[in-house]
Amino acid sequence: MRVQLWKLIRICFFAWQVIANAIICSVGVWQLSTTSGLAIDKYLIFLGAFSLVFVFGIIFIELLVDNPITSRLWFELLWVGIFSVMQLAGAVALCVKHESLCKVDALACQSSQVLLAFIWICFMTLASYTILLAFPAYRCQASDSRVWNHPVNRFRWSNQRKCRLHSPSSPTAQAKPRFNQDDFVVAAPVARRAQNPLSYTHRFGLGSDYEIEHYRPPSHHGAKQVSLNDPPLPTQTAPIAQPAPIQTPHALDMTSNAGPSLHPERMKAAFLPSRREPVQPQPLRPIRREPSPKQPDTMHVSAPPEQKQAGHVASDHRGFEDVQKPTELDLRRASASSRVKPSGPRRQSASSGGGPTSFRPPPLKLEHISSYGDPHG
Repeated sequence: MRVQLWKLIRICFFAWQVIANAIICSVGVWQLSTTSGLAIDKYLIFLGAFSLVFVFGIIFIELLVDNPITSRLWFELLWVGIFSVMQLAGAVALCVKHESLCKVDALACQSSQVLLAFIWICFMTLASYTILLAFPAYRCQASDSRVWNHPVNRFRWSNQRKCRLHSPSSPTAQAKPRFNQDDFVVAAPVARRAQNPLSYTHRFGLGSDYEIEHYRPPSHHGAKQVSLNDPPLPTQTAPIAQPAPIQTPHALDMTSNAGPSLHPERMKAAFLPSRREPVQPQPLRPIRREPSPKQPDTMHVSAPPEQKQAGHVASDHRGFEDVQKPTELDLRRASASSRVKPSGPRRQSASSGGGPTSFRPPPLKLEHISSYGDPHG
């Protein structure tokens, strides 16, 4: 509240200086036109015009700039003191010339009286404002040597014992230490092992309503009980087995042929290399095969596929051993292994007229039987 009052007083002071100096300047021009042009009139006109320019300049600077140099206490006291001395000099000079002006002309006497009144009022205003600024600042200089650099609008003048700024960010008086260094002793820290709270070690943070059964290993003779506080044992990982390499059928044939044999040399020529066919599972139900509409009367024995494969393998391994032609015994074995057993009962063919299929021998020739059995022949 006191700061706001001081701002109001400062605003009123600037307003009065503008009004008073404008009146002094205008009345001085009027008196200069009625008289023979005295030097005191010219001085008062200059003083009024210069005061107006200076006051308006300070107002514009403080409106545009935050915390400028014109708002400092020392600058305010300086320009107010200079203008108060100039106003006092003009008032004293006009008092000396007032008696002579009243004898010459009545209008000059009235204008000089108006000038004297405003000049003295301006001087008294400037002097009072200077004392109002200088006296509290001088009292606060003992506690704060930088009081002259404080802004005028933020300074508290009500309390003479403590000089402080209204803004908390501004520097304050030198703070005294609250205690001496010998008044306290800092104890050295003691290292202690941190302990987990019981609620987390025993109940894992759960309430009393929950019952937790801890893990207990199976009891063995001479086995050591495992505690929860013991560190976990390292787990042993089983070695990863490498997959066995897959061999192709051709490679299997090569390895089987390249191995040593216990048979004599005369029997090796009769053996043919064979490949193992993949074992196929038997069907759950017997597969009934439909017979072809026409079956041949005679059965032709075809060469088994093993014979073709044997010829191919023999041509590939001709450089290693001599391959002989298969014998009749080998062909019989191959044909017997290539035959497929019937999976179901035979059906009657359509060409036989519904009867079972039978192979009849050719008709016998009985021409010579009668002549052979004739007793007369």
